[in-house]
Amino acid sequence: MRLSPSAFLLSLAAVAACSADRVDAPHSPPQTPRVSASEIVLGGMTVFRSEALGINDGGTVVGNAQLTVFDREQAAVWMPSDYHLTFLPDAGAGSSSASRISNDGTIAGTICDGAHLAPPCHPVYWRNGVLHQLGGLGVLQDICPCDGYTLVGHIDVNGNEHGAIWEDEILIDVGMPPNSADAELAAIAHNNIVGNSFPRHGDILAVHPYRWSPTTGWVAMGNTNSIVLDVNAHGSAIGMPNLLWPNGSNTPVPIPDGEVAAINDSGVVAGRCHPQGSSLGVPCEWTATGGWVQIGIEEFASVRDINNSNVAVGSRRDFGRSVAVLWAP
Repeated sequence: MRLSPSAFLLSLAAVAACSADRVDAPHSPPQTPRVSASEIVLGGMTVFRSEALGINDGGTVVGNAQLTVFDREQAAVWMPSDYHLTFLPDAGAGSSSASRISNDGTIAGTICDGAHLAPPCHPVYWRNGVLHQLGGLGVLQDICPCDGYTLVGHIDVNGNEHGAIWEDEILIDVGMPPNSADAELAAIAHNNIVGNSFPRHGDILAVHPYRWSPTTGWVAMGNTNSIVLDVNAHGSAIGMPNLLWPNGSNTPVPIPDGEVAAINDSGVVAGRCHPQGSSLGVPCEWTATGGWVQIGIEEFASVRDINNSNVAVGSRRDFGRSVAVLWAP
């Protein structure tokens, strides 16, 4: 369903109501990383494969898991304090995954049909353990932490991907910037929404970061050939290759000597850094005042999200398999 511009603005009013006015500090030169965290393997080591993708301020973690090599990938949640594994209902889909969780416990995710290479996928959410399927074919990438009712991602429209918002289950197709082949909305935090477009230059498909709002539409973030990954409540966004767009700015500044993945409302960035002897990088967190701080020792680890208590989640490799992990400062 598509809305008129006036209805469009009204449907997103709840997002803007959660805004704040904190100013993040500018970046600083990196410092020598130090180890300062404890690692928790989520659900124990008996699960064949697992991956943590999101965490809320209550410490609940979401992602996906397989009990055995023969099982399908299924959306999963790990609840504190023991972080036991619970699968979410998915109506017997070919596969499912939970991508993010809001502070009210609503979980955003995707279920896909069948097990072939590129099956059709459906945006879904879970509230109080109940599965809700949303309109359109596509993928949910984030959920507003402030209300649990505003979700973002992309939908398939005649073979192209369009940025999409679901507000109280109403689908809003926000299209894509001019000269783009595809687009997505990647992250939302209160009234801040960021995404990416994928313009084609001849045979080359590029990627450009954007901010999006109902009043401005798509606004380029510095016209850099980079990808935006996350945004916090104050408009500070991070992306690759290792960039910070502070406080709603569209002019990026570098975060040196690391690989960024997520940012919380205090401006703490989770990702990987490269202490001496680590060519592949280990889990780390970065602040403007302290530089990179090592929070894990495992190479081949993937950091995916961070909450406002600076607790990060992701996965690490263990004998060739992926294992969901939480790093607590």
